[in-house]
Amino acid sequence: MTDTLDLAHGLRFEDLHTADGLRRVDAAFVAALRRADDALARRLEDARADAAAAPPAAAARADEAALLVELAPHVDEFVAGLFGIADEHAALRARHHALDPLYEVKTQFVRREAAKLALAELDGFDAEGARARIEAALGGAFDELEFARAVLDWKRTAADEAADATARSAANELLALALRYTAWAATTDAGRRRHAGDVLFALPGKTDPQQLLAHAHAHDEDGTRVYTIEPGHLRRREGFALTDPGTDLRGALDQANYCIWC
Repeated sequence: MTDTLDLAHGLRFEDLHTADGLRRVDAAFVAALRRADDALARRLEDARADAAAAPPAAAARADEAALLVELAPHVDEFVAGLFGIADEHAALRARHHALDPLYEVKTQFVRREAAKLALAELDGFDAEGARARIEAALGGAFDELEFARAVLDWKRTAADEAADATARSAANELLALALRYTAWAATTDAGRRRHAGDVLFALPGKTDPQQLLAHAHAHDEDGTRVYTIEPGHLRRREGFALTDPGTDLRGALDQANYCIWC
């Protein structure tokens, strides 16, 4: 550890605390952006010039938002390089990307397809038998990330008109099985218990704004309205500690993806 924080691009820590210093930081960012994507850098500069000339019209806000989304990865890279944590940043980004199949499948397959499957279609469904067949296809014990990757592979094979007919048929059969298993895991009590620790099948709950505490009950006692909470939902707070165990990267990204796309 050193007594001073050395920044990249010839910048100093003090630059982060002054207007002139932030202008130097911005200039360094634009220069880095120009090296990485000159066309995007010109779009940024044009957008800034237009904004300086006149406030953006409502119709232009969508273009501004799209530009900010395109710039975000470059800002991410620049900040990591600025503080000398590029390697750590790359390692964390790799961990994020490795989990991408979970959230893609949760959005496209679990929520948009399986969750809408009629409960009648699950009558007599042999979940354990289906799980065994899925595990055989996965080549090992059920794992939600491996399952998500497999679903994406089966979808690609089923949609590939150049693929062997037998392979496409097998992929479609596995997809149909995976769809019913997913519906069972996401929408039935038994399925939710079986996958209690998984994020893939955990669907957001319905929210009644007039009754945000769904586990609270009200009744009248001698003319007084009494509210009680189910004991299993009571969590005692000690100081500023969390009242639940929190989550890991997988759970945090699940929440972030839902928040972004909801």
